Amino acid sequence: MKRSFKSHLILNFGILLLITVMILDIAIILSVKNYFYADAKKKMRSQAELNMNYLYRHIDFSKGIYGVVNEDASTLYENNTGHLMILDENANFLMSTIGVVGNLYHPDEIKTQVSRRGYFSSIGQFDFYDSNTMTIALPIKYQSTLIGYALFQSSLAETDNAISTIESIMIIFSITAVVLALVMSVVISKKIVTPLAKLKDYALDIADGNYGTELEPSGTLETVTLGETMNFMKSEILRREEIKNEFIANISHELKTPLTSIKGWAYTLNVDHEDEEILNEGLEIIEAESNRLTGMVNDLLDFSRLLNNQVSLNKSRLDLAALIKNVCYQFRPRANKEGKSLVCNSNIDIIEFYGDSDRIRQVLINLLDNALKFTSDGGSISINSHAENDEIIITIKDDGEGMDENELPHIFEKFYRGKSKKAHAGIGLSIVSEIIELHSGKIKVNSKKGEGSEFIITLPWRKS
Repeated sequence: MKRSFKSHLILNFGILLLITVMILDIAIILSVKNYFYADAKKKMRSQAELNMNYLYRHIDFSKGIYGVVNEDASTLYENNTGHLMILDENANFLMSTIGVVGNLYHPDEIKTQVSRRGYFSSIGQFDFYDSNTMTIALPIKYQSTLIGYALFQSSLAETDNAISTIESIMIIFSITAVVLALVMSVVISKKIVTPLAKLKDYALDIADGNYGTELEPSGTLETVTLGETMNFMKSEILRREEIKNEFIANISHELKTPLTSIKGWAYTLNVDHEDEEILNEGLEIIEAESNRLTGMVNDLLDFSRLLNNQVSLNKSRLDLAALIKNVCYQFRPRANKEGKSLVCNSNIDIIEFYGDSDRIRQVLINLLDNALKFTSDGGSISINSHAENDEIIITIKDDGEGMDENELPHIFEKFYRGKSKKAHAGIGLSIVSEIIELHSGKIKVNSKKGEGSEFIITLPWRKS
């Protein structure tokens, strides 16, 4: 079963916090314990040295260590508050003030530490004490000759009690801190999860097509930003939905117009087919409208393929300059018939290009068709091409009605239809843009209302 984000956050934060607190507790307790034991050892060593000085003043060690044990035992018992053991020069047991018999430590261990640092120290547990015991052993010398060892022991009960008290305080503090932190994590996770839940519900509403609600982003900066992005996404979906619906209405109208014309003339010719003039006129209109209808259907098919990434280019080496001239020759009769000037210029006779000639021709035809469509009688259209570094620049310019500035960012979008009455379904420029991108090129437009438009195509140039 998958956990929620809230439970994941609380669980992971709780585990991390618990591990962190445990590590800190262990580190602090060990540090405190080391500090207290180090302090106890320092004090014990100072006390042992004081006791040794007392023994040196009141006992005659010239008798040797065995003589001292046999003759001065009472002095050793009376003037030591803790446990005192006397060891011979080999660190073996001789006597104990509390009746302990035998070595408590290995003799070599005592001798090694004393020879290295002047004293022996150890903390351990013994049966004759209920708590840990601090042991300090000092050498007994007579005229610089080692004759034995004095081993002093003292209970660390008070020290251990102090350490236990601190440990208890640390544990209580840690438990309190963990509980408070978990409570805070629940509160914080709720502040994070609640806006996320709102975002999820909002996303589900959008997925269900319910665009009537408006999200008021809340929470952290990230969730607010995400909420604002989702609001923007919804507005874009609505805008595109509106454009798509308008596109469907426009394309239906565009398809209906030639069909109505064809149907009307078919009926007319069926009723009156003897008048040769009417027959020829009707057939010409039917042919023209059929061609127009075919072109629209082909555009729709291309548009559908481009939307589904099903268009594959049939690339080959081609002379782009010759292709541009050929398209110009194709459109010149129409321009002359409409009383418009069409000028083609190129500063290179042969422009070798690697691409799909049919698709590039489609781009040029579409742009020239638009230029002629939006240019008034007596206007002019020019198509120029030149090479610049490793790129081919093709510009198609007209002095027609132009476009508003707010239209320019959208003219290559799918389903977008311009505000002009002469604008049609809104797929031609989208197809043009897709074809140029498939050729690794770019297209942009400069236009002002009433001053015409200029489309600039940039394509990679393969020099011969």
